[in-house]
Amino acid sequence: MNNYPLFSYFSLFCRSIHLPTLLTLFRFFLIPFICVAIITYSWDQALLLFLVAAITDVLDGALARLTNSATMLGAYLDPLADKCLVLFSFWSISMTPFTGFTIPSWFNIALFVKELLLVIVAAYFSMLKNNIKIKPSALGKGANFLQSACLIMLFFAGLYEININQFLNPILFFIIMISLWALLHYFWTGYKELSCEQ
Repeated sequence: MNNYPLFSYFSLFCRSIHLPTLLTLFRFFLIPFICVAIITYSWDQALLLFLVAAITDVLDGALARLTNSATMLGAYLDPLADKCLVLFSFWSISMTPFTGFTIPSWFNIALFVKELLLVIVAAYFSMLKNNIKIKPSALGKGANFLQSACLIMLFFAGLYEININQFLNPILFFIIMISLWALLHYFWTGYKELSCEQ
């Protein structure tokens, strides 16, 4: 590490001000602006702000690993920011009358219930075992990617006034199935971790 003094200084800077956590907080800050852009049919602004939020999601995790500046606060805030970003974006779209596409109520309710169950179970696991570590699964990452990709598709559809209603419901149903599968996988992984500790 001594051969790369600039990296050492940058690493020290990140650890001192917790830059990854600041990026996560910035993602929270962007959420209301994205929602306002959606509600006012400013699809270009919504798309741009959402892409900026997605970039901060990639950067905060990468910086935390590269500079060894991960914190417990950041570990909790990062997934919470992701969930809030997706949930509020979908809910805002559902409240915005548009002929090109419609987000059905069942999708928003199912996604909210899934995320709520995940938070409750994660808190339960933490109370049982403070040192339990359940790494994000490929299923969970895949579900998050599909949700974000769907939102980007909707922003483009709104921007170019493309009607995608004919195939939107199957996409949303597939997203929910993958999300629920990821949730069940998380339950099973946590159960196995607890069993190993006993």
